Amino acid sequence: MNRDIRAKGLRKFAAAAGALLERAYSIAVRLSFAQLSGAIVLTALVVATGLSYLFWDILYGVNDIQIAVIAVIVTLLTAIPLTAFVVYVIKKAEHARAQLAETNTALAGERAKQVSALEALKAARDDAAAANTAKTQFIANMSHELRTPLNAILGFSELMMRETLGPVGSAKYRGYLVDIYGSGRHLLDLINDILDVARIESGNLPLHEEPLKVAGIVKSAVRLILVRAGEQQVNVADAVPEDLPLLTADARALKQMLLNLLSNAVRFTPAGGQVAVEARVDTTGDLVLSVRDTGIGMAKSDIPKAMLRFSQVDNSHTRKYQGAGLGLSLTKALVELHGGALELDSEPGVGTVASLRFPASRLRPQRHTTAAQV
Repeated sequence: MNRDIRAKGLRKFAAAAGALLERAYSIAVRLSFAQLSGAIVLTALVVATGLSYLFWDILYGVNDIQIAVIAVIVTLLTAIPLTAFVVYVIKKAEHARAQLAETNTALAGERAKQVSALEALKAARDDAAAANTAKTQFIANMSHELRTPLNAILGFSELMMRETLGPVGSAKYRGYLVDIYGSGRHLLDLINDILDVARIESGNLPLHEEPLKVAGIVKSAVRLILVRAGEQQVNVADAVPEDLPLLTADARALKQMLLNLLSNAVRFTPAGGQVAVEARVDTTGDLVLSVRDTGIGMAKSDIPKAMLRFSQVDNSHTRKYQGAGLGLSLTKALVELHGGALELDSEPGVGTVASLRFPASRLRPQRHTTAAQV
């Protein structure tokens, strides 16, 4: 019987304890972390006070109610500021944690935006690259298609100019043929420049490098420009010494660079002006090949514009000096393929110095290498 009573009592106690724990849990869930911590601290202090009172009562027989009241008051006076301090610290921690969570959320949003922007930039870059490739391929194909009929026009007009199959008959016709041939040559040169630009952009312009005697290349380029210079009454001088080191470069590209610079110099130099080709090895060991003229020149601020493709300093439709604006940009691209640089120094009304700078690593002493035949 006693065992049954004890068992029932234990079950009731367990049930009551379980209900009490459930109630405490439901209350604790509704409390904030700060409130719960304060309650725990206060409860711990009260329990500690009660245990202290029992300790003194059991060991020393102190049961004075005044001592108990004083102990409770002291405990409360200690517990309240301590609890307030704990709650303040926890509140600050919760506030900092909330701010950190907000910052993390904002950073996550910014990161998502950056990822989206980066993906958009990648897509735009891919589209631009595809468009550039298509443009380059189109220019290359069109240049090839245009050169074929142009070569026929040039060939037949040259035969008629020479009257190989018989006299043309009229002096006006001969003048027209000269104009046809000159215009065809100009158009073919322009198409060749555009084709070279397309090849450079697509990376399909191989360099056939060999040790070159710079003076020989310069003489060849000057000979080709003398006819045009004579028509414009411009004197062209070759001041390149024969004993320069050999330059490892592509002969065709080097000649084309020189022809572009000489053509610009002659075009923008008034009648009676001077154009000179000079070369030297400077103090850094680089080879500097310069074309100096006494032409119209340009302002320092206009030099970057002159370097742009299809651009001229005077872009008006009625400009005096004609041209597609490819010479300097193509020359710049070709010299950079050789690891060098194009440098311009100009002053309005004084003239321009256009210099090709080749790195010292491309130079070899003449006595160690046989010069390539030009």
